[in-house]
Amino acid sequence: MSDTVNPLFQRLALITGAEVLEKLAKTNVLVFGVGGVGSWCAEALVRSGVGKIGIVDSDTVCVTNVNRQVQATSRSIGQVKVEVLKQRLLEINPRCEVNAWQKIFSRESAGEFGIETAGYVIDAIDSLTHKLDLIEISCAAGVKLFSSMGMAQNSIQPASKQPAFGRQRAALWPGWYGKAYASGALAAILPPCTAMNGLSAAKKSPLAADQKIACATTAMGTYNGVTAKK
Repeated sequence: MSDTVNPLFQRLALITGAEVLEKLAKTNVLVFGVGGVGSWCAEALVRSGVGKIGIVDSDTVCVTNVNRQVQATSRSIGQVKVEVLKQRLLEINPRCEVNAWQKIFSRESAGEFGIETAGYVIDAIDSLTHKLDLIEISCAAGVKLFSSMGMAQNSIQPASKQPAFGRQRAALWPGWYGKAYASGALAAILPPCTAMNGLSAAKKSPLAADQKIACATTAMGTYNGVTAKK
C-alpha cells in the first residue's frame, strides 16, 4: 500500500484503490439535517474517507433522540447537535475538515453554506418547505443531490395541485417511491425504508459513476456511505 494513504483507510483502499481514496479525500459534501438520517450519513461519509464535510442543523440533543441519532447519548442531552457531531467526526478522522452550522436551512439562509462549491448535497431535512427549497437551490447550482424522503413525504401533492412548485418539486411525487431526474443534478431520491447493499448500491448510483461514492439507505432509514471499486 502506498505510503501516502491515510493509515485510517488502508483497508478501504484495498477496495477502492489509492486513486479513488485520493478523490474521496478531496470531496466536499454538505449534509443538511443531522437527525436519524443525516447524523449516520455524516459519520459514514467520514469513515469512508470524505475529506471535507459540512453539517447543518439548528437543534439541540433531546432525550428522545438517543435511540436513533449517532451523536445523541445520555451525556450529550441539551448540547448543540452539530457541535457534538463535529467533535465525533474529528475523533474519527482528525484530518477531515468539518464545518458546523447551528442554523435552520431556508431560502433566506441558503447563501451561507457554500452549496455551489460542494461536490454533493445530502438532504436529510424534515420540514417539507425547507426540503423543497434545498432541492430546488441545489439543482439550480448544478450540485449532485441525494434526498431522503422521510417525515415530509406525506405532505407532497401531485403537480396538478401545486402548479407553482416547479419542475423539481413536482418530480418528487409520489413521496417515498418517487425518483426525480428532472435535473441532471438531482441524483436520486432515497426511500427511508429501502435496504441497499454496499457495493451493489454504489454500482447502481449515478453518484458512484461520477466519483465512486454512494449513499444508500438501510432498513432503518439511515445512510451508509459506501465506496465502489474503480
